[in-house]
Amino acid sequence: MDKYERAALRFANKLRRLLGKRPVGALYQGTTNSPQSCPIANTIGKRVEVDLGSVKLPKRKLIPLPREVMIFLHAFDLGEYQHLHND
Repeated sequence: MDKYERAALRFANKLRRLLGKRPVGALYQGTTNSPQSCPIANTIGKRVEVDLGSVKLPKRKLIPLPREVMIFLHAFDLGEYQHLHND
């Protein structure tokens, strides 16, 4: 796990805690170019949308993505992190 994947996992777990969920040890698999089913959205939970700049949680405002998380998401969408691809 490189520093960008670790940053994405830390960020997802931070938002999981905000939603009252327990942290997880790894990102869930996801689909490229899919705001509702990328690894970060799948790890956080249902009704979450992740764009290249922010996360939309249910009944909350947009939360900006940290720079390292944006780098992870962009690399994932370009085909990196094959162990996280389910498409």
